[in-house]
Amino acid sequence: PPRHWLRRARRALFGDYKFAGTYAAHPDPAQEAFFFGLVREALEDGAISESQLRDEISQGHLRTDALELVGA
Repeated sequence: PPRHWLRRARRALFGDYKFAGTYAAHPDPAQEAFFFGLVREALEDGAISESQLRDEISQGHLRTDALELVGA
């Protein structure tokens, strides 16, 4: 179908997430706090690095304020 062709063209030209829209806030703020708490622990333990987080933010996989929320 044509709409699938348009999606494929968008992905080929701009990547998976460009122009895909934004995510709504989670209805339960405790879930958000839990997730970013886990990210903070992973940073402290060295399981992930700050540069990895910055890379994921630049690719649109993480919120732009993720580093602020983990306190990095």
